Amino acid sequence: MDRKKEEFFNAASIRSQQILSVTMGRDSHRRFRFGPFELDTGGHTLRRNGETVPLKPKVFDLLCLFVENAGRLMTKQELMDSLWGDVIVEEANLTQSVY
Repeated sequence: MDRKKEEFFNAASIRSQQILSVTMGRDSHRRFRFGPFELDTGGHTLRRNGETVPLKPKVFDLLCLFVENAGRLMTKQELMDSLWGDVIVEEANLTQSVY
């Protein structure tokens, strides 16, 4: 795993008390700030030190799940159901989204 990706996922593995701030936008989406990152759930953007970090849609959704559920262990099935709902997909899709 390259250094930037490793740094990103290390920062994403935060606990709830490590979220520096959560703000509600005008259109009811939330912004989470942790370390050098800002996650805008409604705008579907992740910024690091003000620069946009490109993420695939499912990877972004997975990051949102992790941040919104910080401090809580989520099961693999819970992640699969949240990301794909009733669509039948292989577990490898979840693994691919993590890496």
